[in-house]
Amino acid sequence: MKLSELHPKKNPAYSPNLYRWMRKHGAITREWIEMYKSDDGRTYLGTLEADPVVKEFCGTVIGSILTEGGRAEDYCHMGLTAKNLTKVEGFWEEYLRIGRCALDKDHYIYGDERWDETGDTRVCKWCGRVEMRERYTFTEQRERWVYDAEVQS
Repeated sequence: MKLSELHPKKNPAYSPNLYRWMRKHGAITREWIEMYKSDDGRTYLGTLEADPVVKEFCGTVIGSILTEGGRAEDYCHMGLTAKNLTKVEGFWEEYLRIGRCALDKDHYIYGDERWDETGDTRVCKWCGRVEMRERYTFTEQRERWVYDAEVQS
């Protein structure tokens, strides 16, 4: 697959920042870039070096890519190796299908551009997820320490 197929003009669900990062870092095709999860739960895009001894990871945290785009820097991460990274199988197929929702499955980011709202219902334009607005009252008891002079007045 060519990088041009991931251009946001082809599908508004595709991330402009991911596209910029890939273009800046010479990703003419996406074959060498994969998504990995580390043991501590962080998500990275990049590649494991081919050196059979080291197998060091080069890339960056997905959050940096999504917020900084082409300004996000690649690093060879000492200590991130095949031993503590797990490749996310099927990432690119899912990204082609649902775009940025593959990167933000909980739908926390991207704001209003992502949703079609009608009354108390909203539908994600990219993956079709439906959410209902829930209204509730929240009561909270609080306490604090006060200086004796405040109590006297």
